[in-house]
Amino acid sequence: MYGRFGWTVDAIKVFEEIPERDAVSWTQRIGIAYNGLEAFEVFRFCISGNLEVNEYTLVNALSRIEGLKMQRLGKQVHAFCHKDGYQSVVSVCNALISMYGKVGEVLNAECVFNEMIAKDSVSWNALITAYADNGVTGKVISLFSQMRKLALGPSEYTIASILDVLSGSNSLGLAMQIHSFLIKWGSMSDDSMLSCLLNSYGKCNGIYHSRRVFDEIDVVDVKLLNAMLSALGHAGNYSEILELFQTRWSSSAEVDNVTFSLVLKACGLLTEMEQGRAIHSLALKSGADVDYYVESAIVDVYCKCGSLDDAEHAFRRTSKDNLAAWNAMMMGYAHCGSTTKFLISSVAWWNLEISLMRLVILQF
Repeated sequence: MYGRFGWTVDAIKVFEEIPERDAVSWTQRIGIAYNGLEAFEVFRFCISGNLEVNEYTLVNALSRIEGLKMQRLGKQVHAFCHKDGYQSVVSVCNALISMYGKVGEVLNAECVFNEMIAKDSVSWNALITAYADNGVTGKVISLFSQMRKLALGPSEYTIASILDVLSGSNSLGLAMQIHSFLIKWGSMSDDSMLSCLLNSYGKCNGIYHSRRVFDEIDVVDVKLLNAMLSALGHAGNYSEILELFQTRWSSSAEVDNVTFSLVLKACGLLTEMEQGRAIHSLALKSGADVDYYVESAIVDVYCKCGSLDDAEHAFRRTSKDNLAAWNAMMMGYAHCGSTTKFLISSVAWWNLEISLMRLVILQF
């Protein structure tokens, strides 16, 4: 119970008070580990102590392994699975596929998948997600097509992963197919799915479809608004970003820091000085100007519009460690041929550490 609510300390305390621990209790202990490394250490303790483990123990251990630094540990768990005959257990194989995806070893994930005697929809979803999370779009499309032929349904998480990696005109057809699936499954009321769909259409040169979906939404919250603004940005329709923002703002719709950063970016790309100044004023009134991305976007819009005085004033108000703002200011000075002035004045303004200056110069 404690583990399900994230109360790790209490859960571990309960575990330590168990007089005789069996496979179930050790499996739960792995699941409530603070991180993947601790989970692996508990698993290794079970193995070295000849304690009883089962497929649930392995699934729990594998589910906690992620990141490039844990590739070797994941392979050790895989070796144990192979040695003790768990290669035929579907749930363990599915966990192996997911684990390899999370540590960036997609070829090993596919090897496990191909060696499975029996596969279920979870197996297909795990492999598609592994390739999607690692940006291998071609494989994602191919596997999704095969999955459809087998009449297997992708999970919502898989759908979101697929939509996230789609881009370019060649992927528009698949985005439309997924849109049809979402309608068929009754998922068009799911804000997360709608956000992914809006963004995907924008990246696939299907902004018309994004706009159509957006206009049919009954209640547009800030997450959906930001998804539509982002889609318009991907499509290069910056004027429409400003129009949509003005419409939503005039109707007192909710906006947030992400909204302001997207709209300010559009102002900069359009070199709309007055619009940018007006959005800056709104951001100040709402308190959004202290956000990392918003404050850098404010500097950027003034630089792109050629107003270095306003950019300098905004820059002085940014956080000292906001590298995006530093880069925007530097690019503004460089564009006007005043890079030396920037380097000198930046030290005077912030008395930055030499290491930070080197980092900014390298990025420039």
